[in-house]
Amino acid sequence: LWAGAPCFFAGLHVCAASPASFTVEYSLGANPMIHDLIEETVEAKDGMIAIPEKPGLGFTISERFLEANAQRC
Repeated sequence: LWAGAPCFFAGLHVCAASPASFTVEYSLGANPMIHDLIEETVEAKDGMIAIPEKPGLGFTISERFLEANAQRC
């Protein structure tokens, strides 16, 4: 789930909904596709990450990040 914020949040929701899942790996290292791509901050508290309650997967894409990293094809 380290590919980026969309993958991480999708996996987080799947794990929260599945009785067969009890852990989610989360990189604390510098990964701009997880930490900078979205407006929200993912925080682990006592080893737990709260499931977002916002619509969709629960995050907002950072327009600033997209503008800074956009490339023409």
